[in-house]
Amino acid sequence: MNDIEVIIKKKGLKKKYVASYLGIRPETLSRKLKNPETFSAIQMAALSRLLEKDISKLDFHVIFFKKELEFNSS
Repeated sequence: MNDIEVIIKKKGLKKKYVASYLGIRPETLSRKLKNPETFSAIQMAALSRLLEKDISKLDFHVIFFKKELEFNSS
């Protein structure tokens, strides 16, 4: 069970409800929970809202890159 499933369970949510919220079938949700990187960005955002967790705190097995600007004073 991955951390997303744990949070769903702790919140007392049924997988059928979560799947409906995401607009997918329960079977599809089960597959996506086994491979969280298969959630679309929209689904990730929706899950974040539903679970009341910052998206960066949910383990979707996706690396988000942040571009940092460097200022050189020459």
